Amino acid sequence: MPKAGDRTPPAWTALTTPENVDEIHRLLFAGLGPRAVAQKVQATDPPMFPDTATLRIERWFQRYRTAFILPERTREVLLAAKERGVTSVRRKLDLVEELEDLALEHRARFHRGLAAEKDEPLPLPAVTRLAVVYGEALERLARLYLETGLMQRVPRRVSGMLQDLLGNRAVFEFTEEEAARFSKDRLLEGVATETPEP
Repeated sequence: MPKAGDRTPPAWTALTTPENVDEIHRLLFAGLGPRAVAQKVQATDPPMFPDTATLRIERWFQRYRTAFILPERTREVLLAAKERGVTSVRRKLDLVEELEDLALEHRARFHRGLAAEKDEPLPLPAVTRLAVVYGEALERLARLYLETGLMQRVPRRVSGMLQDLLGNRAVFEFTEEEAARFSKDRLLEGVATETPEP
């Protein structure tokens, strides 16, 4: 949500409720892309912004992300990193911005290559190389996002259900890290197992 004293809230925020603006802010802050958020809010019944094209809403959210979300994330990262050396974090954030620009350039080149390839009978080797370079830039950018906290690593959850002979069911859920703590090898560590006689 736009903070008082920051910037004037964008015009689209007046077209919906403050709760909806908060939810949009939360989704964008969590790392969901402007296009995905635009599609999500328009998929509701009724759509959050009736009679407005999804592409236009995506542009609203893109500008909002640049003007409000990214500065807020940067502030949070710098505050969290005060104890661990602000200079190195600033350097990493500068590197993130440079890599973002580079990834966008690679994407533009890759799309131009794909457009040129459509007229060719076989795939162009240069387009394959462009795809590899673009992919590597995105991977480096993702690693930096994780390092600087701009993107949170979400633990993968495993869920299941047990049923006893009486039909009672128990649902359970745990992360991969928790599963590793209770793996069979860890549980049997130091336990002598007896081999049953034939």
